[in-house]
Amino acid sequence: MKKQSASTPKLKTAWTWIPIKPSAPLPQQHLPSHNQPQTLFALQISPKLPPPRTRVKVLGLTSSVKRVAHMVFKRDHSTVAANGDSPTLLAEDSDSKKLRASSPPTVQIPGSPARSLSPKSNEDAGGSPGGAAATAASELPSFLLQDQISLTQKFKTLDTNQRERLTGSQNKDSDFYINEDVHVVSRNRYVNIHAWDSTRVKLGIDAADNDYINASHIAVESEQTGLKQYIATQGPKQEQARHLWLMALEQTAGPGVVVMLTKTVEMNREKCYPYFPQDMQDSRRRFDRLEPGTVDPFNFELNLLEYKYDEEARTEIRKIEIKVLQGTHTSAPDATGYAKELGPGDTKIVWHLFFKGWPDWNVPEGDDSDALLKLVELANEKNEVPDSPLIVHCSAGVGRSGTFIALDHILPEINHGTYDSVDAETDPIFDLVDKLRVQRMFMVQSESQFEYLYRIAREKMEERLGIPPENRFLCLPTVPQSSSRVRTPSLRTLSRKPSLEPTLAK
Repeated sequence: MKKQSASTPKLKTAWTWIPIKPSAPLPQQHLPSHNQPQTLFALQISPKLPPPRTRVKVLGLTSSVKRVAHMVFKRDHSTVAANGDSPTLLAEDSDSKKLRASSPPTVQIPGSPARSLSPKSNEDAGGSPGGAAATAASELPSFLLQDQISLTQKFKTLDTNQRERLTGSQNKDSDFYINEDVHVVSRNRYVNIHAWDSTRVKLGIDAADNDYINASHIAVESEQTGLKQYIATQGPKQEQARHLWLMALEQTAGPGVVVMLTKTVEMNREKCYPYFPQDMQDSRRRFDRLEPGTVDPFNFELNLLEYKYDEEARTEIRKIEIKVLQGTHTSAPDATGYAKELGPGDTKIVWHLFFKGWPDWNVPEGDDSDALLKLVELANEKNEVPDSPLIVHCSAGVGRSGTFIALDHILPEINHGTYDSVDAETDPIFDLVDKLRVQRMFMVQSESQFEYLYRIAREKMEERLGIPPENRFLCLPTVPQSSSRVRTPSLRTLSRKPSLEPTLAK
């Protein structure tokens, strides 16, 4: 018996009896005696071919999810469930005998939550989870129903606006002038993160020599809650640790509040010098004015009075006392407008809130995200004088700091119903981030942080409207479940991360 060539592909064969319809009547003499019609059969041997490919029609999904859907249904075209959570098989012809390779069935998959549903989905709105979610979505403002592409384009617009502002950075008459003198640049942690000269914080006690600190005044106004002030600053370097405490002493009224959103070291790089007392065994820090100058010395020490860990906010809470040792200084006005002069022996309380659950350039997820929202509440509770600015810093003082400030503004707006009647052309989150960047560059630095603001706003809006969790768009599956666990490509487009290089000068 001749062996089959190794290069010849092997095909599975199938034995099939097929009926043969004679083209002309058989001669009378060949009919059997019982005179009954007879069907002739032929034995056919043919390769076992795969079933015809199924054409998949996907409505309302991005191209990446479409590819995954095609893969799933091309693998198993014969079984498609028709229920609320699974795709519905819509054949071109209900008669299975008429199905041909040239006219395969069409599979329709429910669309992405952020997109509009098909007319058929709207007709069935009352009887399926997708319909309930469609009804819930109709209560949300348009800016919270944007798709990924729209958010990406808006973030690019924010970057374009910032590049236009930078064109005026060498003009001293511009609001976006950047002072690049050596004594200023040496105090920056990163070479490309500056403070606009028009909004920068100026240190009072060291004004005779160098009043620069990489910190910016931020003001956000709301029709509901009025004007709220912040100071966004970088994580101090060792040489500038004293400056942060001077700023807290000078700029805050009543007990000050400092919110720290970065670890001291991340990815084997220092993100912030540990400028505060760590625990009750290391409860004191002294800061003397070491720089030569013409102003009188002003020396002070920090005393850690209390330390505790808040489980719900996942935050280290420190109550720190600033005690003047030498010199005099005038602090910011309190709620009555009275500016207190501080001398030896005088003290001021500052609450230090240290949150570690937020990775650089990213966003907190899961329990860390819930804890961050609790931290926002905690910071406002500790800030006893509402007119006193919250001091917020991460490493560069723009990404996580900007996102925190934006959240602190967005959450009360949702609770007061400010966004309930926003028209379709208005996007208050985009407008807010753009206003923050007018006051400090790169605020809400990455696209993932920008998207996070929309996600949190949508979740909180759905909660306030009383939409059950199972009917919220964010909870609905967008791709059918598969036993082979085909991985869905991420819908998030990561923004290009500009380099953040530390300054070489001290």
